[in-house]
Amino acid sequence: MGTSKPMLRIGNQTFLEHAIFTLKRGGCERVLVCLPDKHGPLAAKTLQAGGHVIQNTDPEKGPISSLQIGIKHLMPEIERVLFCPVDYPLIKVKTVQKLVDHFQKTDAPLTFPVYKNERGHPVIFHRKLFGKLLEDDLPEGARTVVLENLSHAHPVNTEDNGVVIDIDDMATYRQHFPDEYRNRFSAR
Repeated sequence: MGTSKPMLRIGNQTFLEHAIFTLKRGGCERVLVCLPDKHGPLAAKTLQAGGHVIQNTDPEKGPISSLQIGIKHLMPEIERVLFCPVDYPLIKVKTVQKLVDHFQKTDAPLTFPVYKNERGHPVIFHRKLFGKLLEDDLPEGARTVVLENLSHAHPVNTEDNGVVIDIDDMATYRQHFPDEYRNRFSAR
């Protein structure tokens, strides 16, 4: 994208701050943020927003490497991990709450939102899947584990289209955040 996704703006917050806020308000007690540098500006933003920094020294492996490092940092009594990439900034607090509530009512190994028949983020993985998620041979990363466990999953229907909106390029950012785009990039 030519810029740091976590530092893109959504209103008066960065994507990173917004994600931490959304997850905490949605019921996540502890938000771990995987970063390549434990002491840079992203780490400072994470701490200011109430998140906890863990280091991913090999981010080139993709999002699965961050999820794996996060799982390795969990306390043994943790029964689930909610995984949410930072480039899904439109997810609503009530959606996270709904997912957490549904997970607690079932013993499904996998809980995820569905918007108009499309799976989205965040995804909640039960401890039962941690071993599989930590394997080296996951050709499609966490998606490999999701696809292998769909028959046992607990999909949660939602009207929140933010669960399927991935801000992966400037055109998508501009489409969903025209004011922020104009304010930040038009002056260049």
